Amino acid sequence: MPKVETCWGIDIGNASLKALRLRPGESPQLVVAEAFDYIEYPMLLTQPSADPASLVDTALRQFLSRNEVRGHKIAISVSGATGLARFIKLPPVELSKLPDVVRYEAKQQIPYDLNNVVWRYQRLDAGGGESGFTLGTTIGLFALKREQVEAALQPFRNLGIEVDIIQLSPLAIFNYVRFDAMPDLPPPDEYDPDNPPPAVAVISMGTDSTDLVITNGYRVWQRNIPIGGSHFTKALSKELKLTFSKAEHIKKNPTTYSDPKAVFQAMRPVFAELLSEIQRSISYYNSIERSIEITRGLALGNPMKLQGLRAYLEKGLGFPLESVEHFEHLMGPDVVQSPVFRENLSCFAIVYGLALQGIGRAYMEINMLPDEIVKDRFIRAKKPWALAAATTLLFGCAVSFAAQSMALSTVSPERFGDAERAATQVLNTVKQYQSELASVEAEFDKIKTIGSNITGSVEGRLLWLELLTAINQALPQFERKAAETLDVSSAGDAKKQQEILERRDEIHITSLEAVRMEQLETWWQQMGGWYRPPGEKEPEPQATTAPTTGSAMGSAAGSATSPYGASYGMSSGPESLYGGLSGAVLGDPPAPNQPPAGVTGPSGPGYVIRLTGYHFHNSDVAGTNQGAQYVRNTLIKKLEEGQFLINGKWVTAKELGIMYPMLINPGRIRVVRIRDPLYTPPTTPTGTPGLPLGTAPTLTGIPGSPLQPGATGVGATPTTTGDAIPGFITLRRFDFTIQFAWQPKTESEREEARKKAAEEAAQQAGGTGEAQTIPSGTAQPAAGGAPTGPATPVPPGTGAPSTPTPGTPQPGVSPPQGIAPAVAPGPGVPPTVAPPQPAPGNLPGVPPAGGASGAGVAPNPGTTVGPAGPQPPVDPASLPDAPILPSENPATPAPPSGGQTPVPPAQQLPAGPAGQAPGPGPGNP
Repeated sequence: MPKVETCWGIDIGNASLKALRLRPGESPQLVVAEAFDYIEYPMLLTQPSADPASLVDTALRQFLSRNEVRGHKIAISVSGATGLARFIKLPPVELSKLPDVVRYEAKQQIPYDLNNVVWRYQRLDAGGGESGFTLGTTIGLFALKREQVEAALQPFRNLGIEVDIIQLSPLAIFNYVRFDAMPDLPPPDEYDPDNPPPAVAVISMGTDSTDLVITNGYRVWQRNIPIGGSHFTKALSKELKLTFSKAEHIKKNPTTYSDPKAVFQAMRPVFAELLSEIQRSISYYNSIERSIEITRGLALGNPMKLQGLRAYLEKGLGFPLESVEHFEHLMGPDVVQSPVFRENLSCFAIVYGLALQGIGRAYMEINMLPDEIVKDRFIRAKKPWALAAATTLLFGCAVSFAAQSMALSTVSPERFGDAERAATQVLNTVKQYQSELASVEAEFDKIKTIGSNITGSVEGRLLWLELLTAINQALPQFERKAAETLDVSSAGDAKKQQEILERRDEIHITSLEAVRMEQLETWWQQMGGWYRPPGEKEPEPQATTAPTTGSAMGSAAGSATSPYGASYGMSSGPESLYGGLSGAVLGDPPAPNQPPAGVTGPSGPGYVIRLTGYHFHNSDVAGTNQGAQYVRNTLIKKLEEGQFLINGKWVTAKELGIMYPMLINPGRIRVVRIRDPLYTPPTTPTGTPGLPLGTAPTLTGIPGSPLQPGATGVGATPTTTGDAIPGFITLRRFDFTIQFAWQPKTESEREEARKKAAEEAAQQAGGTGEAQTIPSGTAQPAAGGAPTGPATPVPPGTGAPSTPTPGTPQPGVSPPQGIAPAVAPGPGVPPTVAPPQPAPGNLPGVPPAGGASGAGVAPNPGTTVGPAGPQPPVDPASLPDAPILPSENPATPAPPSGGQTPVPPAQQLPAGPAGQAPGPGPGNP
């Protein structure tokens, strides 16, 4: 049969000690009183001549002499005047975070260091939770200073009584009222915060203070009023000039005084002050709890028996104030029917609530007992069990040791010594062999690793060659047309040469750089904003409507020259469209915006490849296919979606590991002048090469020179038309930088990926055939030949392709295996044999006439001779500041050795881009 818990509720007041012991009844609504005690002190603890510690100790000893406390819980009360109570309504918060929120509120509400107080909280709502959240929860926050807790425990410690529960007296009153004095309280699941039940105002008057408790059964509010029964006694003593004890007697029996009316007149100010404080407190409560109505009150405590007091308060408060005649749910005839208990019934409300909490029948369950005391008692309670477990374990170990010792004593070392030594020798031999085996295996692994390193780089050494091959094939392949239309040497004037060069479908790469990165995500975060997904175009430029007058070379490139005008990006310098930016990867500026949404970007280790180059495909007839867009339409598109012939097989850029090519900080088209490698200067009358007679270079429209009258001023961009300088070709040039990520994949890795993809495709299709690895629209390469790739569209303005000459790469067709496609030479790139040096006194940068060795008779140093006669000397400061591409070797070429015949300048091939062999050119099909 389980043990029935009982609890003593003890209240040490200023006038008496009250105690009540309860146990649970047969139903949850009933409790049984087993014992009680009421001990009145000889004098009040607050009287000047009183010794509180001695009086309390005497009362407790008397209590222990008449009652048994061992085996019962002990719950004591602390005056509400010494405690702090706050009621806080919280916003919606997760249940798991409620303790943290309450702790934060405690720091705000409690005006002491939390380490110096004992504080507890409890939710006062019946429910109010939904999906793990509390909705409009009200919490009660209560605190006591540690010294007050220690002062309340000290009298019990002195007598060896262990206290289990410490509770504030107003909360003990609340537990009593909710359990015994509110029969119509709805169950928790029917409680509606918007329509709460009516409230009860409890006025519990003690010796020095009064506790006002207002509750509707689920929410409680309390205030301590510093007016008690002793205040009436002091008023009588002062007004009637009586001793304290005599005044106390007259207060309890006013009819024994000679003038009873004078007694009430003396106490009237205290009556009025008490009523005022109660009315003020109730008004404040109504302001914070507008939905709760107070319908009745309860009067507790012996001072409330003062004649006329209850009627006076009832009239002033406006609701009935009931006195407690009996406890509805308390059983136990020996206690309930005792005269002493019945006479002091209203004083037992606090101990009633304390004992209810001790037996688990109370609603308010906070316990102000310090945590360290609870922990020490828990450990002390477990010590006997821990000692018993340790004793049992020690006994088991002793028994086991004894059994093993007995077994060991039966073994003879002389009998098994030889066998043990032989076994030890065999074991040592095995360990020696294992050590030798490990040494041999380590040596073998070392040799194997060396062999793997030697043989494993067969495929790895091809990776960079494959990358260079792919980049070479990604470049637009210049398709030479008929000599009379596209041969620069056949053009007689600079304008025709310009048109021919600007229609060439070619891009020049000047450098390739690579940097290893362990995390390509870093590169993507910095540079990914430059990336444009396939199909995305640049914003359409707006044409300028500004007037363009004056010299063509000095006027803005408006609609008279280009259909897109100056606003499309023609400029006299390489300034960026995006302004100055700080350097990032490989010295290029980071992107001004974030990477495109929906594009994940590369990840893991790899290389960042940087290509720099330029092109002259910026003619007016090219439309939008010029400048940056031409690079995107050709090289970047090929690196993004193209296919390349690698080792006789078509491989996509993705299979090679080429990803996310992007044009970095695209600039503007700029006008440059390049030396004409085929130009032959005219001969002066003296027989020396120089400028045509009567002509001199003009600076009109040259970038950096002043604009002519009628130019548009700021924003005006020079065109390629206008006055020409002999020996130079004026072109529109676009410089660019491309970066892309490269995660190399060997041929075996590509084959494995193709095989895996084919197997997956076959499983999804339900068949067993191998998937084709060659893209559609491409024929299988024949023996010794190359497959035919998809046709390459002809850029606008270039015309239909003509039949290529042998050895010339075709668009969409890769060369046979082992033959890299030649890159067309850049316009304006000087031939392998440099032109001779100009004669002294001629215009700097203009080579002498063809066939001259550079050593001739110089004209007057102060003049320049032309077809029209002597000209004034040229000021070096007035020379054009447009970029001029110099020859690779301006020195006079050395004569051919070994009897070779020198090649005329008209038959020499111009050199290709830096780092490339010269490709097919005029006169070299």
